[in-house]
Amino acid sequence: MSTVNTHISAIRALINKYSEAGTPYTDEFLYHLFSTAASRLMRQRYGNNRKTNNWDVAYYCIGLEKAQLADCANLPQCSVLRTKCKIPKPITGKYTDLLKVYTIDHREIPFVVAEASYALKYDEVLKDSLAWSMMNQHIVIWNGNTDKVIPRAVLVGGYFEDPTEWAAIPCADETGLDKDYCYNIKQSAFPIDSDLVAPAYQMTLQMLGVMLQSPNDRQNNSNDILQR
Repeated sequence: MSTVNTHISAIRALINKYSEAGTPYTDEFLYHLFSTAASRLMRQRYGNNRKTNNWDVAYYCIGLEKAQLADCANLPQCSVLRTKCKIPKPITGKYTDLLKVYTIDHREIPFVVAEASYALKYDEVLKDSLAWSMMNQHIVIWNGNTDKVIPRAVLVGGYFEDPTEWAAIPCADETGLDKDYCYNIKQSAFPIDSDLVAPAYQMTLQMLGVMLQSPNDRQNNSNDILQR
């Protein structure tokens, strides 16, 4: 996979090839269009609960902290574990977000609707198991050990509308201690399936009003029309 800068450079090269206007666009603007196109294509591919491509899914280790539920939402107060930071918005599929949460040893933690979390204690399967919900952009872990903060961290995997937002979020080690930031815009790969890169470029050019036809071809077509 390629970095953000590589994708922007490729898009600029295509604009120069197919447009006479040049590229009077900032990197930020081109990235916004490209990430919008990529998000739309990934939603179309995986939005119907199709199995995601494990090669291109990004995983981030995020530390947990003890919090009072009243700090997260207007629900009966109790202690829970939640991520120390807010999670960037995932791409939303037809039925659910393209987001999963795992233990450090990569066992998937089941999702539950926050409003139904009180019923976990009555569930024979989940009453003693970890579960998670999304509340106010934080991942909340149910049935964890809030006194000792266990687990201390979780893996967050999925597709996100703007992966570069992870550049402002510190990733943790298995003990929950924050380390480096999760994403390096200059070095980290932009998560997108390889066969969707070209369609994402094409969609970006379409949003710019650039036709995939060279200026010479357009001139020749115009001349042909005039000579008819």
